[in-house]
Amino acid sequence: MNAAPDIAARPSARSCGEEGGAQPAAVNPATLPEAFEAQVARTPEAIALVWDDAALSYRALDARANRLARRLVAEGIGPEDLVGLALPRAPEMIIAQLAVLKAGAAYLPLDPDWPVPRLTLLLADAGAVRLIGTTDSLAALRAADGPLPPVLCLDDPALSADLAGRPAEPLRDDDRRRPLRPDNLAYLIYTSGSTGQPKASANVQASVVNLAREPGYAEIDPQDTILQFAPCAFDASVFEIWGALLNGARLALAPPGPVDLVRLEAVCARHRVTIAWMTSGLFARAAADHLPVFAGLRHVLAGGDVLPVAAVARVRTAFPGLRLTNGYGPTETTTFACTHRITAADPDRPRIPIGRAIGNVTLHVLDDALAPVAEGAAGELYIAGAGLARGYAGRPGLTAERFLACPFGPPGSRMYRTGDQVRRLDDGTLDFLGRADGQIKLRGFRIEPGEIEAALVALPGIAQACVRLRPVAGERRLVAYVVARPGEPLLPAQRLRAALAARLPAYMLPGAVVPLVALPLTPNGKIDYAALPEPVPGPGEAPWRAPATPEEALLSALFAELTGAARVGPDDDFFALGGHSLLALRLLARLRQDSGADLSLRTLFAHPTPAGLAAALTEAVRDARPPLVPGAGSTGGRLALSSGQTRLWALDRLDGPSSAYHIVLAWRLDGRLDARALAAALADVVARHAPLRTVIRERDGTPEGHLLPPPAGQTLLTVEAA
Repeated sequence: MNAAPDIAARPSARSCGEEGGAQPAAVNPATLPEAFEAQVARTPEAIALVWDDAALSYRALDARANRLARRLVAEGIGPEDLVGLALPRAPEMIIAQLAVLKAGAAYLPLDPDWPVPRLTLLLADAGAVRLIGTTDSLAALRAADGPLPPVLCLDDPALSADLAGRPAEPLRDDDRRRPLRPDNLAYLIYTSGSTGQPKASANVQASVVNLAREPGYAEIDPQDTILQFAPCAFDASVFEIWGALLNGARLALAPPGPVDLVRLEAVCARHRVTIAWMTSGLFARAAADHLPVFAGLRHVLAGGDVLPVAAVARVRTAFPGLRLTNGYGPTETTTFACTHRITAADPDRPRIPIGRAIGNVTLHVLDDALAPVAEGAAGELYIAGAGLARGYAGRPGLTAERFLACPFGPPGSRMYRTGDQVRRLDDGTLDFLGRADGQIKLRGFRIEPGEIEAALVALPGIAQACVRLRPVAGERRLVAYVVARPGEPLLPAQRLRAALAARLPAYMLPGAVVPLVALPLTPNGKIDYAALPEPVPGPGEAPWRAPATPEEALLSALFAELTGAARVGPDDDFFALGGHSLLALRLLARLRQDSGADLSLRTLFAHPTPAGLAAALTEAVRDARPPLVPGAGSTGGRLALSSGQTRLWALDRLDGPSSAYHIVLAWRLDGRLDARALAAALADVVARHAPLRTVIRERDGTPEGHLLPPPAGQTLLTVEAA
């Protein structure tokens, strides 16, 4: 781990194209277990994890992680060892991460939904010495051919009994194979590789502590609840998990698997989430289709791609008190390197800035000769200071290309070459301009086209392949251009996607495949990307039949509109047509708008064809709740009392007048009060809700309700201070 550069000893940020974040006295030297255990000591009984109807305190979470860590140490696992975690988003994932770190080792998060060949490739490439999972999450891996590391199955009764008998106290260095240090490895996260193989960013413990404990950009405190929604194999989860657990906040786990916006809103409301991270794409979808997701939140951080200005403006208008932050940072710099708190002026800019460095991080905007560019000029962004990964595990050549000696810092310091073009604005913030190379950023993921191209040419019948980001049906999608081998037919586009799905995660699958006789070339023999044709929507590949029901017709039409397919039949697969998770959110929003049906993402994944989804749509339409309308008698006259109103009448008869059920509120307001607006708002509330205008009278000893008309006059009384 590099020490933070001494900003004061160098020329000003404006003169050399550098910027240092807010500088605490020193980079926190604690290891992750030390930082977490210090928080446990401060708030042992506070809630650390919440999910469904369950919760774990900091003390209980620590104890469960300690027992598992002791088992790992007993098996000889210690600092610099790698442990694979094939676990869904659940308490077991958090416990396992903590346990691995407490043992001194590093964790490799694996998404159980990824193709098994990719998971086995990552385990072998990382040299994992153990694999932790559950019966369900390990089933596919155990059924596949090929060796696996020794497995610890967390729901195995024998393991549960063993852990129950182990001490719950935290481990110390004497308990470990060797002492644990802040510069020990914390985790590996794999990203797409330009050589056709994924590469692993090797991030250290001190970098995570700096990310979580640096106070300037997030301001997390024990009253906060942070949503854990990002996949654990995506580095945004590092901020979510450790931002909560190292600051005494609650970590609210979204349910495993795909979660649509309606259910995401429900999770946030149920657990009173105050801080959430979203990819730029998800933020834009929520802004367009389901603004209630943001209700109740105090801070939303978004990033992973360019943040749409229109989406920011819409959210700010709907929730003017919500704090919005645009976050930027490659995986190699531990989630966030710089952030920008969005202001009222930002929706008037052409782009939302990516901001300034977080604490102990330094940003350099340099030209091809590694010299600082002039003020306002475009240059490549380099990142130095806290947060830098060691490099790419097992890839010394690739590490040397990206992690360079830093000429602006102390001897031995390094900087990471991001490949992103930026310029510094007049206010000192950075403006993101695009990539300096062919890397693609899509839906929060960095994708190297070369890895997809290598997977394509490994398929039967493909001689050459080129992958680009192109607009399809109004959104950016990966488009694969393929050339057949002489005399061999190409597989249809959807079958090519299916073949790729056995090798690549869903976010790397092309949304369209364009067959070419040959790739266009420039005069010097390079691919002429400008000459690649626009993808032309084709029909679905299932045998055609006409929709048999109105539901099938509606779904077929929506599939075609959203995917850009020329014709969709009831048996065509939404995802084979190029659909993805964010496009699925649009589909569900349109169904709610057009039919009133509330379907879940899980239902769509289980039934991805119009024919399969039609039955669920019919049932959802039948079960849709009718809109709220005024009840009978709510406009005047006598009313039958509810049981609660009858109880209030009985208490009044027994005890006499009382203020026990009066609602008394006091507010201290800043600024000038618009009394007329307040009076009008109160009158609207009373007019809308009949119980507020109901009085109870007796007729022959029997209570009955009488509805008073809405107030026509003044509803406010001004009281002078005594």
